[in-house]
Amino acid sequence: MVGSIYEFDNIKTKEFKIFTDGMEPTDDSVLTVATADWLLHGGDVGDYYWRYALAYPDPKGSYGPGFWSWVQRSKRGLAKPYGSCGNGSAMRVSPVGWFFETEEETLDAAKRSAECTHDHPEGIKGAQATALAIFLARHGATAETIKERIERDYGYDLSLSIDEIRPRYSWNGMDNVGNGGTCQGSVPQAIACALQATDFEDAVRNAVSIGGDSDTIGCIAGAIAEALFGVPQWMQDVAMERMAERLSVKLCEMVKAFFLHLSNSGNSFQVERIIAMENRLNRALQAVDELEHAQRHFEEVKEDIKVLEQYLGSDEWKADFAADEAGQLPSDLRRGVLSEDGIWNLLERVRLMNNE
Repeated sequence: MVGSIYEFDNIKTKEFKIFTDGMEPTDDSVLTVATADWLLHGGDVGDYYWRYALAYPDPKGSYGPGFWSWVQRSKRGLAKPYGSCGNGSAMRVSPVGWFFETEEETLDAAKRSAECTHDHPEGIKGAQATALAIFLARHGATAETIKERIERDYGYDLSLSIDEIRPRYSWNGMDNVGNGGTCQGSVPQAIACALQATDFEDAVRNAVSIGGDSDTIGCIAGAIAEALFGVPQWMQDVAMERMAERLSVKLCEMVKAFFLHLSNSGNSFQVERIIAMENRLNRALQAVDELEHAQRHFEEVKEDIKVLEQYLGSDEWKADFAADEAGQLPSDLRRGVLSEDGIWNLLERVRLMNNE
């Protein structure tokens, strides 16, 4: 929803108002609810997708032309998958990641939800990777663990930071090579937006800020971030209100029914909250461990700092500096200690750390 106004008007910043006029539920929203309905009531998942699309034919952002053509054939009983690797399979799969208690069931359902339309291997892979990330997150996996699994199982490169992705990414993929509307051209970036976030809102801001297919990247990243962090209640309230106003109260009722089912099945909001807090605890413990290691290492180099402080400006330093200026030192010799700011900047940073 938040990315809906930026899909075709990309921005490259995280500084924007999280809800503004014009932000509305999209085709992503409609088909995600259709997936939830299928999981609750069973049957042919494809039937849910084309029936929901016909019931809500004009959401913000619109349906892709390939999907809409499939919808028109489906209502005449002529539906067949159309070999798509578009990111539509990943945008609608999130309920699958919440519904099952085993990876095997999750991946099987993700495949079935994709292949009725997106039967290209990349389309199936995008749906499965998204569902698995959600499944792992809601079972307490850390962002690093999820990253390692997705890279290992699906071959996605999740090594770049969001700051590295942002200037290089667009609707044309990374460095204008590829297609940002495909699973392979958007799902890895969306997953990275969630895994590198500090909370749910930060994940959404990451997703919008990299550009490209903003509403779908936000949908995928937000779904994973929900499992990692939970969604602030005020954001849930705004989203449900806008869905009721812009589309239908029936969609909101289906969302509530889905989460009620999860609650009755033991996947209560308390469990979701505890998992989110456990993830925060794990991240904090990792940061403290790294800080303690750095502090121990700093104690080990204090003598080095003292010697460098005595060397700077001494007769020895002056003699070494003069020799360097006269070209008497080897050209490949590293000589940061002879620069005007090398040692001085180090000492200043140490003083600031010590609050001197």
